[in-house]
Amino acid sequence: MLSFISGRLSNTMRNLKAYLALSIPFIIVFVLLRVYDFVNVYNYSNSLMSIGDFIKALSLDFMLAMGISGVGLILFLLLSFISFRIAKVLLIAVFFIILMLYIAFIQYFNVALVPLDQVVFIYEFNDIIDIAFGSGQLNAIEIIVFIVATILYLGGSIYLLNKNISRYIAALFSFLIIGIGASTNVYIVSQKQYNNELSFFCNTNKFIYFVKAVTKYSQEDSDVGVGEISKYVEAYRSLDNSGKKYGPQNYPFYYKNDYKSTLDNFFDSLPEGEKPNIVLIMVESLSPTVSGKYSPNYSFTPFIDSLAEHSLYWRNCISTSERTFGVMPALLASLPPGKKGFMDLDRPYPNFFSLPKMLKKNGYSTQMFYGGWPGFTHMDKFIIAAGIDSLYWDFPDYEKMPRSATGHTWGYGDNVLFKASESFIESDTSYFSLYLTLSTHSPFDSSEPELYRAYADSVIETLKDEAVQKRAREVNYGIKAYYVLDNELRMFMKKYKERSEYEKTIFIITGDHKGVLFGYKNSIDKYAVPLIIYSPLLKTAQEFGGVVTHNDLFPSLNNLLHNKYGLEVSSFDHSIGQQLDTSVAFHADNILFPMRNSRDMNEYINGKYYLNRELLFVLHDTLGMELIDNDIIKNRMQKELEEYKKVQNNVLNTNTLLSQLDIYLEGEK
Repeated sequence: MLSFISGRLSNTMRNLKAYLALSIPFIIVFVLLRVYDFVNVYNYSNSLMSIGDFIKALSLDFMLAMGISGVGLILFLLLSFISFRIAKVLLIAVFFIILMLYIAFIQYFNVALVPLDQVVFIYEFNDIIDIAFGSGQLNAIEIIVFIVATILYLGGSIYLLNKNISRYIAALFSFLIIGIGASTNVYIVSQKQYNNELSFFCNTNKFIYFVKAVTKYSQEDSDVGVGEISKYVEAYRSLDNSGKKYGPQNYPFYYKNDYKSTLDNFFDSLPEGEKPNIVLIMVESLSPTVSGKYSPNYSFTPFIDSLAEHSLYWRNCISTSERTFGVMPALLASLPPGKKGFMDLDRPYPNFFSLPKMLKKNGYSTQMFYGGWPGFTHMDKFIIAAGIDSLYWDFPDYEKMPRSATGHTWGYGDNVLFKASESFIESDTSYFSLYLTLSTHSPFDSSEPELYRAYADSVIETLKDEAVQKRAREVNYGIKAYYVLDNELRMFMKKYKERSEYEKTIFIITGDHKGVLFGYKNSIDKYAVPLIIYSPLLKTAQEFGGVVTHNDLFPSLNNLLHNKYGLEVSSFDHSIGQQLDTSVAFHADNILFPMRNSRDMNEYINGKYYLNRELLFVLHDTLGMELIDNDIIKNRMQKELEEYKKVQNNVLNTNTLLSQLDIYLEGEK
C-alpha cells in the first residue's frame, strides 16, 4: 500500500515538474506579447496608452497567464493519469494555439481598432475567406512575431523539460496558479475604468476579450414571455417622440402613416404624370474622417464637398451599424436588425415594406450595381426580397481591381461601376438605381493611374498637423483611393447631366460606416457618415444640424414622393426611423440602437444622450461628445436597451412587422 502511495506521489511530482516546464515559457511569451501589442498601439497614437497603463497591463497579463495555467493544470493532471505523453502533447498544443491566437487577435486589432469577438460565428466560411484575403497581407514584422513566439515557447519548453526542477518549487507553483486561476476574473479590465471605448480596447487583453465575448454570445437567450413583451413594447413606444400613431401591441413597430414630410418644401413639383428617378449611392467607408468640411484630419473628396454645398446636407448623420451588413435594411426599409443583422436572419424574411417595393408598385424599374460578390452576408437574398429586380455585379468587358499578393480581389473598382451602369439604365421609364462602391475598401487596390498616388502625396505634404501628416503618409495608398472615388463620382455626375432624365432625378449619397485610415475621434465616430440629397428639383441648398440616422431615409422619401409627386404609398408603416430632422441648428431628438460588427447591441442614442456599455455621454454638434456621471439616466437607458433588444428579436422571430391582412390589402406579396 505504501509503495502504491509512494508511486502515485512520485508520478504526481513528475507531472507537476513537467507542467511547470511547459507553463513558464507560456507565461513569459504571453506577457511579452503585451509589449508587441503596446508598440502597435503606441505607433498608432501615443495618447491611447501611457507607460503607466502599459506597466499595469503587463502585471495584469502576468496574472492572467498564471490563471490560464492554473485552469490548465487541473486538466493536465486528469489526463496524465490516462497517459503522461498524451497530456504533455495536448498541453503543448493548447498553449501554442492560445499564443498563436493571441498574436492574431493583436494583429486584427491593429487593423480594425476593435478587438475580435463573436463575429467569427456570424460570418459564413466564404465571407471569412473574403475578409481574410481581401484586407491585404501579413507584413514582415507580423510574420517575425509568429516565428519568435514559436521559438521562445517551444525552445523554452524543451529546455526546461530537460532541467531538474525542484519538487518544492513545482508544488508551490502549482498551488499558486490554481489559486490565481480561481480568481482570474479579478485581473480582467472593465470599460468603467476608462473614459472612452478605444482606450478600453487598447488596454484590454485581446485574447481574454475574445473568450469573454464568445462565452457571453453562446449563453444569450432572447426568448421572452408574451406578458413581458407587451410591457416592453409599451416602454419602447414611449421613447418615440416622432408622434407616430401606433397600432395593436402584437405588431410593435406598426403605425398609421400621417403622410407628414419634412422635405416637401425643398423640392419643386413636376408636371402631372411625371415622376422623379431615385439614384442612391452608398459609398464604402465615406465618413467625416476623410471627407467634408468637418473632418478633424483633412477632406480628400473635393467634388463631394462641392456637391454638398449645393444639396440638402446633414452633418450629424449616424449609420445604424459598424459595417456594411446593416446599411441596406436601414436605408431601403428602416428595419430592426434582429440578433445578427436583418440580412442574415436564420429564417425566411418577415413581410416588410421597402423603398424599391413602393416604387415598383408605382411603375418604376429597380436595379442595383455592385462590383463585388453580392452573396456576402446574404446581400443578394435581401435586395431581391426588398424589391430590386435586376442586380448587375459582373462586367466581363472590364478589368477587375488588381489582385493582392494572396491572389484576392474585391471585384470591380468604382471607375468600372459607374461606367458600366450607363448601358443598363433606360431613360424612358422611371427608375430606382442603387450603387454600392468598392474602391475605398481595404486594401484600396485600384487600376487607376499612379498620378492619383502622386496627387495624394502632394496634398499630404501641405497638411499642417504633423500627427495627421504622419498618419496620412503611412496610408497614402488609401487616400489615393478616395481621390479615385471622388473623381469617378464627378465624372458620373457630369455624364448624368447629358441624360434626358437628369432634370427630374434625385441623387442620394451617404457612407455605410467609418473607414480604417484614421483613428476614431470618439466612440460614436465609427457611425458618423454624411447624408447628401442633391437634385435639379431642389429649390435651395441647405445644411442641417439635426441628428438623423439611416433609418430615417425610407419614411422621409416615402412621404415626399407621395405628397409632392403623387406616388401611391402605404397608409401604414413599420419604419423604426422618423422624418429627417431639418433643424438648421444642432438638434438631437432621435433614437437609435446601433449594431456592432460583432452583432452586439451595447450602445443606445436617445436624444442628446449616448450610452456606450457602462459609459454615458452627452452629444454635441458634429457628433462631439462629453462624458457625464449620471447613474439614474445611465441605468434607465441600459434597461431600455435590453428591453428593445427583446422586442425587436421577438418581432422578427414571430413575423409581426406587418399583419397578413394589411399585406393583402396593400397588394404586397
